[in-house]
Amino acid sequence: MKKKDIPIGAVTKMTGITSHTLRKWESRYSLVIPERTDTGRRMYDSEDITRLVAVRELVNQGFLPSRLSKMTTKELQEIIRREQPNAGTLVRKGVINVIGPVLSSQFRQHPASPNIVINEHHGTVDDWLKSPQNTNDSTILECPSVSNRLVADILTQKFIEPTLITIVYGFSSRQSIRRLRNAGITCLQAPIQVTDLIETEHYQSTPPKRRYTDNQISELLTLVPSIECECPNHIGQLLIGLNAFEKYSQECENAKPSDQALHSYLIELTGQARGLMEKAADRVVEAEGISFQMES
Repeated sequence: MKKKDIPIGAVTKMTGITSHTLRKWESRYSLVIPERTDTGRRMYDSEDITRLVAVRELVNQGFLPSRLSKMTTKELQEIIRREQPNAGTLVRKGVINVIGPVLSSQFRQHPASPNIVINEHHGTVDDWLKSPQNTNDSTILECPSVSNRLVADILTQKFIEPTLITIVYGFSSRQSIRRLRNAGITCLQAPIQVTDLIETEHYQSTPPKRRYTDNQISELLTLVPSIECECPNHIGQLLIGLNAFEKYSQECENAKPSDQALHSYLIELTGQARGLMEKAADRVVEAEGISFQMES
C-alpha cells in the first residue's frame, strides 16, 4: 500500500478546504481516512486529494456530505460530469503538461475534453527541470513554495518558452512572482479551479501594449464616417471602456493582494480583448484614411 505523504497544510492550500471542515468531514462522515505520523500529524495521498476536490465541488453545488460519503470517488466524478457536461469545452486544441501530484489529481477528476490531451507528471518541478518533456506545449507547474533558487532555475532554462508556462503556487514573495510575470510566465495562487486553469491556458499569451492614445480614440469617437454606419464611434467607445477596466484591474491587483490571481487574470483577458479591438480600429483607420500617427 502506498504511503501517504501529503501534510494537511498542503491539502488545505491546494483544495481550498479549511482544516476545520476537513476534520469535520473525517470525524462525522469518514470521507477520507488519513494516516498519522508518530507525532500525530495527519497525512494524505493523491487519491485523497482527488476525492476531496470532487466532494468540495459537489458540496458547493448543494449536495450533502452525508450522502457523498456513501459514494466511491468514481461515482462522485460521474456526478460532476453529469452536472458539468461542457466543462471541458473552454480548452483550445492541443496538449497541456501538468507537473505535480496534487494538480495531476485535480485534472484526473475533471471531465475530459476531446480537444485537449492532458499529460500528467507526478514528480516535482525540480524533477521536471532535470528532464523536461514536450516543452513546446502548455505546461502547468505545481509549486507549493517559490524560492529564489527555483525562480533562477526556471528563468535560466533555455528550453522554456515563458508564455507557455503557468505556475500554481502556494507561498511566494512578491518579488519572485514579479520576476516570473515580467518574463511572461503566468502565476496563479492556489487554490484554483481546473476550469480557471483551462481558461488561463486558452488566453495565455501576453497582452499587447496599448497602441492608441486617448486623443486618437477621441478622434474615432467624433469621426463622421464616410461609410454609412457608426462603427468607428462604437469601436472608440469600446476601447475607452476596455482601457478603463484594464487600469482598474491593475489598481485592484495592487490594492488587494489576496485577490491577486483573479485580477491578474482579468488584466490579461482584458488586454487580449483590447488588442482585438485595436485591430478592428486599424481597419477603420485605413478605410477612413485617418492620418494620425500610430504609437509603436
